[in-house]
Amino acid sequence: MNIRIEKLKQKNLNLFKIIESKFISNFKVVPKMKDSHLYYDLQRIDQYEKSYSFDFELEKFITMEDRCIYFAFLKKEIVGSITLKKSWNNFVNIMDIRVSNNFRNIGIGNKLIQSSKIWAKMNNCSGLFVETQNTNYQACKFYESLGFKLKGFDELYYIGFENYDEIALFWYLLI
Repeated sequence: MNIRIEKLKQKNLNLFKIIESKFISNFKVVPKMKDSHLYYDLQRIDQYEKSYSFDFELEKFITMEDRCIYFAFLKKEIVGSITLKKSWNNFVNIMDIRVSNNFRNIGIGNKLIQSSKIWAKMNNCSGLFVETQNTNYQACKFYESLGFKLKGFDELYYIGFENYDEIALFWYLLI
């Protein structure tokens, strides 16, 4: 499979809105601590669909050196993207990663993570980190399968949202 990765440029700004960002949730990750070790249990929940909007100023990802967006193409079709920003702690924050529903589980997300690791090394960073909701078990499995470790959680991270009942999970990968 020939997956092509291309950096965001002025000419492809409009492509970002094409990529779907929805997922089905039917499990909740319940973080737990034992002997200073973080682990999690799974809890089945009523299935629902969730999607995310993207409210970043895309032009800044072209002009500023501390951030980057990569697109994934299969043949000529855009099928995924990853949004990166160098953080104060010398890690790269994966602000957003998305793969179109019809193209999941075929290596596109993995290829986007590999590109982000290269970008992190080029920017002298120690690794990657990503925040996801405990209701996005598919994302948790994905990060874990690539070697990310669950290293923190925040029960109040989403308190400003109506009907908040999710916990923020923080996954890290040293490179």
